Amino acid sequence: MEDHIYVDELTNILLKIRALKSEQAKGLVEAFANSSHERFDNFLLEEGLVEKAGLLKALSILYQVPYMDVDGYFFNSFLLQKFPKGFLVRNAIIPYKQDENMLLVVAADPSNQELLDKIGAHVSYDIRFNVGIQIDIINMIRMYYDKSLTEPVNEDQELRIQELDDLPVRQEERDQSAFLKQKIDQFVATETESERKEIEDRAHNAQKKR
Repeated sequence: MEDHIYVDELTNILLKIRALKSEQAKGLVEAFANSSHERFDNFLLEEGLVEKAGLLKALSILYQVPYMDVDGYFFNSFLLQKFPKGFLVRNAIIPYKQDENMLLVVAADPSNQELLDKIGAHVSYDIRFNVGIQIDIINMIRMYYDKSLTEPVNEDQELRIQELDDLPVRQEERDQSAFLKQKIDQFVATETESERKEIEDRAHNAQKKR
């Protein structure tokens, strides 16, 4: 969506739902153009012109998808780590729920027709969008990735790792994983058997010396 169309349409919706006063709308486009803000929604919030609830409702009407306030939401870090941090930040998207073969994603611009192809390069889910506020999406991405670099794996994360087989994975990836697991098991078994034999040989030699 082009910037001037986005600004005009979002302003009209905010006026219709009474999230923005008519006197505030006067000169709004010019004020935004002269500001240091790159995005209109961030400008509206930081200048105190609209409340977050009203802005989310207007964005939902504009893009015709449900809205979601991502601020403070407890995201599944395993879903986030299916995507590179930079990819999520650049596209202002954050995955928040998997329902069988469907992945729900919050996007700052769900109308971006390139998003489905970009997301499809990383996962094979059926994608459904919600709309969220761009700055909140980016802040949550950074918080979760920074947190994951400093925190040890907890029990819940270990359970999610153990449940990987429940997720949709290509057959060749499953075959490769099974092959690697078999080789690792064989190596561990061989190492244990070898160590046991070495101990037995040492004990036998010690008895001979006596």
